[in-house]
Amino acid sequence: MWGRDRYPLVGMGNVAVLWKLLLSHGAANWRMLAVLALGVLVSSTLLASAPIYARAMADLGLKFSVRDELRGAPSIGAGIEAQQLATPDSLAIREAVEQRIGERLGWFASERSIILESARLTIGETGSEPRERTTLGLLYAIEGFERHVSLEKGHLPVPGDPDGPLQVAMGARAASIARLDPGDHFLLVEELDTCDRIIPETELEPQPPCDLTAIVRYSVPAVLTGIIAIEDPDASFWAAASDRYVLPRAPLVDSGLVLPMVAHVDSVLGELATSYPGQRLSLRWNILADIDRLDQGNFQRAREDILGLNEDLRAYSGYATSALTLSLEAFGRSADFQRAPLTILLIQIAAIALFYVALISVAVVERQGEEIALLRGRGATTSQVVALYALEGLALGLPAILVAPFIAGGVTALLGLTPVFSEISGGELLPVSFELLAFPLAALGAALSIIALTAPALAVASRGLQGQRRVIARPGLGLIQRYYLDVVLV
Repeated sequence: MWGRDRYPLVGMGNVAVLWKLLLSHGAANWRMLAVLALGVLVSSTLLASAPIYARAMADLGLKFSVRDELRGAPSIGAGIEAQQLATPDSLAIREAVEQRIGERLGWFASERSIILESARLTIGETGSEPRERTTLGLLYAIEGFERHVSLEKGHLPVPGDPDGPLQVAMGARAASIARLDPGDHFLLVEELDTCDRIIPETELEPQPPCDLTAIVRYSVPAVLTGIIAIEDPDASFWAAASDRYVLPRAPLVDSGLVLPMVAHVDSVLGELATSYPGQRLSLRWNILADIDRLDQGNFQRAREDILGLNEDLRAYSGYATSALTLSLEAFGRSADFQRAPLTILLIQIAAIALFYVALISVAVVERQGEEIALLRGRGATTSQVVALYALEGLALGLPAILVAPFIAGGVTALLGLTPVFSEISGGELLPVSFELLAFPLAALGAALSIIALTAPALAVASRGLQGQRRVIARPGLGLIQRYYLDVVLV
């Protein structure tokens, strides 16, 4: 209660006196003000959580939808065809391509491996075997393949002596068709001729015969070191193409089966490149995207960088492709529609919190009706009384503005520990990105709370002393009417 002799009438316009009134008022009514402060904080937090929660759900939806559609970590394939192994021009092109891949995809890539694929090589013993009806070999050098295969017999290829044979591994069926066991030596024969071949659209179609006028051959000594099998064909490392590295392929019209074999990448880029720099091959890169680095703010950039890399590599007769671009495009079309309902729901909840603040404000001001009338009777103007309550609301609102976005972010992160999100979040905290919009929305919640506090004060202060006496003399309102529950029901 504000006593009659507690505050002097002189200087009601003085800021110091207004602050003194504010402090004394707060001390006398701290319980009700604490409840009111809680309401202000809740309303500010709910409004601040709208962009934070919507962003977190969008980020979570992006990661879940991409992983669900692409079955794990998505891969991005890039490649250039018709290259030579280690000539100056081919090395310059390879360096330029790897630089473009790093610039475009490095910011969200988790792993990158290079794959070298040779031309079809004749498997022989003397190097003079005719290509017709002869089993062919397809040499691959895959960076990091050792972690994704199981060894059935022998040992995996390792970089060897520059003067020694090239070490390779094969799948069991391919080795059986070639009649090779671990430890067997053979030759991989590169054959160049003047035949103007027509490449069929698919490997199942026969290749038309052609006129042959000249042939040049050179041989690469090789040794089979082991029999391997793919450990997990569905692993992202293989980019859904694991069979091509271990299973025989359909024959061409003038040859036997094509058998894949795998060498250590350092052997091909090192010893083989030194001895046979003009060896024909194709280069491919398999880049695994780290979905955890993608969010609502950068997923469009990721899609544009993949498409941009494809445009960049066209200058080298290359390409870049990934199913990830389609997933990101589909997510972009639906993101805005998914975000709007969440924001509307949170705004509705915030409106309930503001209604709670309004009810508490009405209760606080009505309890202080006599004190407000006393201030008016001692010379205080309506604006001065309203200013007192506005300062009181500001004192409650400023801390709420500062802490509400952080509380909203913390609560949103904790949702990852709840059963509802545990399957998606893995039982860990949800990743949260702070939105700058959260602070203006927190300020809006505080401002609306201040209005909810000052509006009843304005109504009571406008009555004056005589008006307050008439209100007291009237019969009291029921609970429903006193707190405007009748308005809510209507």
